[in-house]
Amino acid sequence: MVISSFNWADAVFQIFWLILLVSLGLLIYKVVQFKKQNERFGKNR
Repeated sequence: MVISSFNWADAVFQIFWLILLVSLGLLIYKVVQFKKQNERFGKNR
């Protein structure tokens, strides 16, 4: 197997998309958790 035949640009691009999707998922999860906490605080008042 020749290393030069491996497409580095494609690999970097795929890794970049994976990180982007994971960070987006975490951000959405945090926002949802934050909204749930706010709803609880609203009911307690």
